Amino acid sequence: MLDPSTQGNCSVEAVGVQERLALLVYRAGIEMLTRGEERLAPLGIDGREYTTLAVLSGDQPRSQQELARLMGKAPPLMVAVVDQLEAKGLVARRRSSRDRRRSVVELTDAGRELLARADAVAEEVTAEVFPELSDAELARLHETLRRGMGAPLPESAAEA
Repeated sequence: MLDPSTQGNCSVEAVGVQERLALLVYRAGIEMLTRGEERLAPLGIDGREYTTLAVLSGDQPRSQQELARLMGKAPPLMVAVVDQLEAKGLVARRRSSRDRRRSVVELTDAGRELLARADAVAEEVTAEVFPELSDAELARLHETLRRGMGAPLPESAAEA
């Protein structure tokens, strides 16, 4: 549980941290993770499940194995996460029409709805962690981090 005295206040007072990008990014990540986990809990999911739903939505992996690769997780770990999401009715497994040995994991309507709610929570948490940034600055930060992590430009942005 977050300390109520720090909610809404993510300021970094230590100059030793302020001067180092790696430490600022680390601090922001910890704030996002801590606040996000707490705020996702009432939705019945955690950060790993939220990430899995997001990857399923955005990437539509052709197999459970590809889902594990995209998540950077060992396949047995992903089986457990998918089992949890399936038990909650958020995803469904089906056999691949291309290769009957493979399972394809897809979002259900309930999974898409919950993902939208989780995305709204993530936006709220982002606004809390970066209260001084405008929408335009947040968009630039997002693009800078995406580009810095070597992520390709999304098709929608490439077409513009």
